[in-house]
Amino acid sequence: MLNHLAENLPIRAVTFDPGGTLFEPWPSVGHVYAAEALRVGAGDFDPDLLTCRFAAQWQTRSRFDYSREAWQGIVS
Repeated sequence: MLNHLAENLPIRAVTFDPGGTLFEPWPSVGHVYAAEALRVGAGDFDPDLLTCRFAAQWQTRSRFDYSREAWQGIVS
């Protein structure tokens, strides 16, 4: 029944999950955070290590609401 209803509806939007699916960010997440940390005087960090740690933190999340607080938790 649901498929029959969908056949009569026009497509109004298409969404994609680009990051890590269709393309990889460049520069990497680690490069962005390392450059910003250096700019604000927070230290000189290895971009590759930051990328690995960011990916490891991302993998620990079973649910993610994309709120500022959720991102802060990953970045911290």
